[in-house]
Amino acid sequence: LDWIAKNGWRKSEWAELSLLEKGFTFFLVFDFFIFLPLTLLDPLVPDLEDLKEVRSLPLTMVEEIVLGGGCFWCVEGAILGLRGVSEVIPGFSGGHVENPTYEQVCGKRTGHAEVVKVTFDPEVIPRRILLEVFFTVHDPTQLNRQGNDIGPHYRSCVFYASPEQKQDIEQVIGYLQQNFVDDIVTEVSPLTRFFEAEDYHHNYFANNPQNPYCQMVVSPKIAKTRAKHAHLYDEGATFVFPHPLAVV
Repeated sequence: LDWIAKNGWRKSEWAELSLLEKGFTFFLVFDFFIFLPLTLLDPLVPDLEDLKEVRSLPLTMVEEIVLGGGCFWCVEGAILGLRGVSEVIPGFSGGHVENPTYEQVCGKRTGHAEVVKVTFDPEVIPRRILLEVFFTVHDPTQLNRQGNDIGPHYRSCVFYASPEQKQDIEQVIGYLQQNFVDDIVTEVSPLTRFFEAEDYHHNYFANNPQNPYCQMVVSPKIAKTRAKHAHLYDEGATFVFPHPLAVV
């Protein structure tokens, strides 16, 4: 009533109004202050059917793991094309130098290993299956080397990002040990930093199939891995077969 009096009505005039007139007045005030704002907000409120559609969309939980098994050109080439793997990035991990170059890592003074960071969907390719592919492409019983590639930067290693990853890595190693005479020496460490390698290392095997190292070393390792795990690869994934003189 005070508001009405300040806006041109006297209390005596309000008292003279009939019950119907008072009710209509309250309706106008209520409509102005309540329904009008709600009408303006209506476009901002999501439709119930839209919410149902969003709720029904599948959730994709991607995961990352960092793997090292000798030259990262080999590991990258073997993992690319696996169903469920969305990205494979070559780089360096496990050392003490910030943003190392390829030349620095090859100098064996940075402590880093050549690795790849793999982004994958564990619903499509389970973590343990991915690890089995990784242990196929290299020999995890060789310490600080892979064949003629010698040095700590070629060491077998896995850098985990969660306790679940660590548990799976250790269990897969324990399971695969029966396939080797010598002990598996793969380093299992928590991931601290990953430094991406120079651009020319990305998808190196596919971009340099005529490189002698690719023909003699990388290609046979990829061929061996794909032959053993053929059912895990996309049908459209291409591969350059190894040089006739190459030795796995």
